[in-house]
Amino acid sequence: MKLAEALLKRAELKKTVEELKSRAEENASVQEGEEPFEDPEEMLNKAIEVNDALTALVKRINITNQETITECEKSLSDLLAERDAILRKRSIVKSVIEGARIEGRTFRFTRAEIKKVVVIDIKKMQALFDEISHDYRRLDTLIQGINWQTDLIS
Repeated sequence: MKLAEALLKRAELKKTVEELKSRAEENASVQEGEEPFEDPEEMLNKAIEVNDALTALVKRINITNQETITECEKSLSDLLAERDAILRKRSIVKSVIEGARIEGRTFRFTRAEIKKVVVIDIKKMQALFDEISHDYRRLDTLIQGINWQTDLIS
């Protein structure tokens, strides 16, 4: 199985655990004299079983990420950490840009109101955001390609 397939299966298993948990919750109590639509204990047991399978898969994914060394001589885990860092940086810059745009649209109704002014160069910040976004897409594309070429470690 390729790493990318394992990642898709991980997402599927997470969704299944949540669905089974929800079904167990919904059927855990019923009106007196009624029967639940499904056996909540059975749903609970299935959720635990699927969660155990998910845990085993996640461990294999983590081992594969750590042991897969890429062409740039970094582990896949390191590339994932770098991608997450770029995403956080992008979020920070975007928040500053949005804050400036909101403040730049503030209107005073009377001269007594405090006037706020934008103190950053929005064009410069937007260019930085675009550059960071480009770096993110480039690294994400590299990671996705590696995921489809790498076999999951047993």
